[in-house]
Amino acid sequence: MMLSVMANDIRNQKRNMKKRSDAGSVNWKYIEGIYDNFEKRRIKTAEEAIQKEYEWQRGDLSA
Repeated sequence: MMLSVMANDIRNQKRNMKKRSDAGSVNWKYIEGIYDNFEKRRIKTAEEAIQKEYEWQRGDLSA
């Protein structure tokens, strides 16, 4: 179950990135903001980011 939820999240994130890219709204500031959020949450890998997102969506706000 968890892996299928994560796979869906990844597909959704790719779709959202494609939409932003097509609209011309992806720029370095957007990407830097993502990296800043990773640093604040001490996320070092994509796997950690996916796990944190999964925990956050389930209501574990400490993630």
